[in-house]
Amino acid sequence: MERGELTKMLSSRMGVDAAVALWNEVLKTDTTDLLFSLCASSDAVVARNAAWVLTQSSDNDLAMFLHRQNEITDLVLQTPNTSLRRLLLSMLFRM
Repeated sequence: MERGELTKMLSSRMGVDAAVALWNEVLKTDTTDLLFSLCASSDAVVARNAAWVLTQSSDNDLAMFLHRQNEITDLVLQTPNTSLRRLLLSMLFRM
């Protein structure tokens, strides 16, 4: 999955089923780092949806982002988007 394709998928409204399906696709195509990087997108909808998809992962899957706790914390502190902040804090809590 390429960045443009993933960004397009994240740019529209996304329910739980779509988020879970996208997470499974991201796992299958080994593009978890790409998805994580989109949490810092300048497009607020893409950033929020990327975090939303990440929160649909299992606690074991979230463990693969343990080495990025500082980056997530920085995003939490820097974003003016309260939805994104809440989703990122949820990820940190589950790690």
